[in-house]
Amino acid sequence: MLQRALKRSRSENHEIPARLEIFTTPELMEIVTAFQNGIPHDMTVFLVFDPKRLRSRKLQDGHGFNMQRVHEVIAKWLDQFGYSRLPKLFSALAYMRYLVAVDAICYNQMALAKYLHDTFDLSTIQGNFLDLAVHLNNLPMLEFLHACGCQGCTTDAMDTAAKNGHLDMVRFLHTHRSEGCTSHGLALATIHGHNDVVLYLRQHGLADYEKDWLKRALVRKHCKPIST
Repeated sequence: MLQRALKRSRSENHEIPARLEIFTTPELMEIVTAFQNGIPHDMTVFLVFDPKRLRSRKLQDGHGFNMQRVHEVIAKWLDQFGYSRLPKLFSALAYMRYLVAVDAICYNQMALAKYLHDTFDLSTIQGNFLDLAVHLNNLPMLEFLHACGCQGCTTDAMDTAAKNGHLDMVRFLHTHRSEGCTSHGLALATIHGHNDVVLYLRQHGLADYEKDWLKRALVRKHCKPIST
């Protein structure tokens, strides 16, 4: 009898009774943890990107934001869990909405950008996303973000497009946006020899060599202001 009792004791210590296994299924555990405080274990890798922690760390060690590191963590997480877990991530860590959107734009992930818009509406996520697309010289992404209704655009967008000599991007911004550009963008286009962009800006009255200091600066760089 003693031996049977010992066997039964060892069995009970190492096996979960069948009637109790239902309480440990992944589906039920997910439902239970959804109503508990705290962050799901798989999402704790994103806590280092909490804006409060980032500000504190920058004050302590002087290091700024590292988008490459953010991308590596997001990419690895998405490979494992897929897009379908993003709603839970954003519910747990609201700041990740912005970071995932920036990641999609920075690394030209159009499929991710489309999922974000279809599921969450990109226009509801604050950020100068159109400016970012222009800085990355990505016209298709710029067109997509504009079509989504994103309003994060400033004169910096056309100034940057002019500096880069991206005439198609300048045309798109002029045709579809109202922010315009500044004389700074015109000067940069002139300095870099993007004459087609300069002519477009001048002919459409988007910018002018309106400052004497600007004209003098161009002369010092051996750049001749272009007239229409």
